[in-house]
Amino acid sequence: MIAVLLMVVEAVVEVDLQALEAESIYILREAYRKFKRLAMLWSIGKDSCVMLWLLRKAFFGHVPIPCVHVDTSYKIPEMITFRDRLAKEWGIQLIVGQNRAVLERGETFPNGRITRVEVLGGRFLYAIRVYSPGDTFNLCPADVCQTTDGAELARAACPVDAPRNGLRVEGFAPPPQVVADVERIAAACGIEVGGIEYVIDARDGQLYYYDVNALSNFVADAPRVVGFDPFARLADFLEQQAR
Repeated sequence: MIAVLLMVVEAVVEVDLQALEAESIYILREAYRKFKRLAMLWSIGKDSCVMLWLLRKAFFGHVPIPCVHVDTSYKIPEMITFRDRLAKEWGIQLIVGQNRAVLERGETFPNGRITRVEVLGGRFLYAIRVYSPGDTFNLCPADVCQTTDGAELARAACPVDAPRNGLRVEGFAPPPQVVADVERIAAACGIEVGGIEYVIDARDGQLYYYDVNALSNFVADAPRVVGFDPFARLADFLEQQAR
């Protein structure tokens, strides 16, 4: 039964991916046709690398617009090496920018934390706050190694760095307006399973949604952090989709 279910899910996903790819390529070509000054942000993360691959496929192996990388200074050296190598190999017009004044003031990570809101079926699933020691901006929820009170979490991802990554997490109940905003963003983007992150600027209290992920790395040891297992709910959701 499980094997049959997995085959159905794989077939549904393959069809959906083909349709999404075709739609994405159409949008990229239309944007290129209609806008004279066009560029694409490239963070070197998995999502933007998929976008870059789609852009190249849409134009038959050519990248016709500049790619802009906002350098936060938190990327590991290997990522920068990868960026430069790919830009050279693919003939990408790479534009790198860095806000030195903001970096020197330490304003790249307001309050030392982010809030990540997960959705399943486009609806609110749970939210967490992730606290960083301040030396990284690459915050994978699955890599968090302890709660805010210091209890160690069981992790499936990257367990070797647990003693040193310093990330801490806690469950969080976001305001109703945030839940409504996140569900509206997910609906507008066609995201059924994913995570949306936001920060609050300590200077003026303004809330900024800055990262929209069309996939989800559920928080480590979720039952301890948020009170339930999101993987079980994801399995139920996939089973319903496959029917």
